[in-house]
Amino acid sequence: MDTSTVKVTPGFAATWPAKHGDIPNAYVKADKENDLEILLHVSSGMDINDELQKKLGATNANKVALDLKKSLYGLKQAGRLWNQLLHASLSDAGFTQCISDICLYFKRNEKDLTAAGVYVNISLVTATGAAAVERGFISIALLSNKNLGSVSKFLGTRVMARDVHTYAPD
Repeated sequence: MDTSTVKVTPGFAATWPAKHGDIPNAYVKADKENDLEILLHVSSGMDINDELQKKLGATNANKVALDLKKSLYGLKQAGRLWNQLLHASLSDAGFTQCISDICLYFKRNEKDLTAAGVYVNISLVTATGAAAVERGFISIALLSNKNLGSVSKFLGTRVMARDVHTYAPD
């Protein structure tokens, strides 16, 4: 993450209304690459009954393999696949990725400017109006973004919204 996201997004949040969220199990939301076949061994705790073994043409459970459909945390490409899904979701919602910082997205309409800062599975949405924050936050809801409410801290930076708006690093 570029340091501009850590500086700019909480800076906006200190001046504008903001919400932050967490996207649980982010990496496993992305599909694996279509041209890549990943097979897994059946784990020791999983029972494959005799009927299913016969149907699959296996002589025992050790001969059965599972075809992976989604990404896993341990895959080398998991981070890239998650980032592609996140980028596609934000782009579909009308956000434009910042040229100088790939973790920062903007959306402008007639009345409002909305900024979304994302670091892996942590999100912060801030805008010139509270309704725009809600709309921006809802646009990430497709990814099961868990609403953590008004932002008070983002990536180690405390955000204090007051009459005199300030933000202070911890």
